[in-house]
Amino acid sequence: MNIKSFTAKDCMVWKEEKYVAVDCKEKINSFAATAVPKEDQLIKDFRKLKVDTKTSFFDKKGNPKIWYIKNPNGTLEFYNQPGLQPETGKTLRPITRYIIQEYVLNENK
Repeated sequence: MNIKSFTAKDCMVWKEEKYVAVDCKEKINSFAATAVPKEDQLIKDFRKLKVDTKTSFFDKKGNPKIWYIKNPNGTLEFYNQPGLQPETGKTLRPITRYIIQEYVLNENK
């Protein structure tokens, strides 16, 4: 008997703002959640963020520290690293000063 087949969490799903390891055979009770092969680095590091005027958007060299994507409803989602939006699979874009001005600073007025 293979114990691993009963306890392995070889897949992951997106839950709210991060990936969570799950058993690939687990039934997901969410319309948007789809199990995908587990990537330990994504589970450990990839996060959805809330940004505001105090957020550090660029490192000391001017490289972006935040990536974003626009939802179909016109609002932006922000993430802590490049990659794909977990639910749509669309490529995240690096933050720009224009996006900060229009969508972060203007919304806080």
